[in-house]
Amino acid sequence: MMERLRPVCRVATGVLFVIAGIGHLVVPDKLVVIIPPYLSHPRLIVLVSGLLEIAGGLGLLWTRMARKAALGLGLLLMSFLPANIHMAVNGAQIPGWEMPAWVLWARLPGLLVFLAWFHWCTLDTRSPGASPGA
Repeated sequence: MMERLRPVCRVATGVLFVIAGIGHLVVPDKLVVIIPPYLSHPRLIVLVSGLLEIAGGLGLLWTRMARKAALGLGLLLMSFLPANIHMAVNGAQIPGWEMPAWVLWARLPGLLVFLAWFHWCTLDTRSPGASPGA
């Protein structure tokens, strides 16, 4: 039963990344505030991460590219850790999306939970009917 949910989860995750990536491109100036100040070119970081989210999300929708897209998105998710730490330690907030301090701190272990869920969703990306060695 759970194995049948995996492709649905992968597609839903792909759509989620595409939507998130579009958000990065549409309102980048709202997101630059969560980029740690020691990183230069925060707007460029937001825009590039948005493009990578869109590309990775689309890759998850295409079964033949899903494994590579999953690897890239997993690395991208890990690269968000400095922004999550900056938000928690400094109380950096996205304008219009303000969160209580406990939520900012919960995002840190939440990222690990999301990575585990993401890994499960994208673990088996063989096409239907493919042999286990494929």
